Amino acid sequence: MNRLISISVCLVAALTIAGCEAEGWGLQPVSVQNNTDQTIILRRMQGTPPSPSPIVTVAPHETGTRADVLPTRPCYGGFDLADTSGRKLRELSPLCGNAVVVYP
Repeated sequence: MNRLISISVCLVAALTIAGCEAEGWGLQPVSVQNNTDQTIILRRMQGTPPSPSPIVTVAPHETGTRADVLPTRPCYGGFDLADTSGRKLRELSPLCGNAVVVYP
């Protein structure tokens, strides 16, 4: 019995070290490509009552990325793009990990 437990522990450790994991394991990045002359902010409405939580701020004509935001599946809603004054520029459809949002 001890031998079976030892083999199981070694197998799990070996698979973990080798990076054998299911797709969507952990959180993935989200990127924003800003093709405008203004700074934009990707944000998500969170809490009760909902308030904007900034995810990534992107300078004009730049691409910004934030690691470890969302899983690959499922996708989540409640995201939008805003300018630095907080004015909503665009409502976004649900986002999944590895998403690239292009504005405009």
